[in-house]
Amino acid sequence: MTRTVAKAIHADITEALKEIAAKYGLESTGSKVTWTDSDFKVSAKFNILDPSTGSKQITSVMAHQAKILLINAGMEEVPETVIGKEVYIRGIGFSKIVDVKPNRPKYPFVVECPKGRYKVSAMDVKDGFDRVVA
Repeated sequence: MTRTVAKAIHADITEALKEIAAKYGLESTGSKVTWTDSDFKVSAKFNILDPSTGSKQITSVMAHQAKILLINAGMEEVPETVIGKEVYIRGIGFSKIVDVKPNRPKYPFVVECPKGRYKVSAMDVKDGFDRVVA
């Protein structure tokens, strides 16, 4: 199998995964392809979307971890749900908090804006809430 053929197959698989994800209310976050002369392996990852917001489904554990991160950053009044809120991030602009990854202590929050997705610190999110409220 040549690299060109593998890339073409991967492109077809990616399109098919997007259709499958849309059908079942999921978000396809990518796929990976590896191959040798004797086999071809594909792995894929999907996010489960919340039907009411259309963004990644947030568990109560994730929401709780987000609150703890913001409290530790010095935020006094933490909203019940942080995920999905709009904040102003310096250098990025108005962004929506779409994910929290507490295993990344330096940049645990993921925000999304028209330019793309960015990793930001808890302090940036705290300051972002202050700018939106003020």
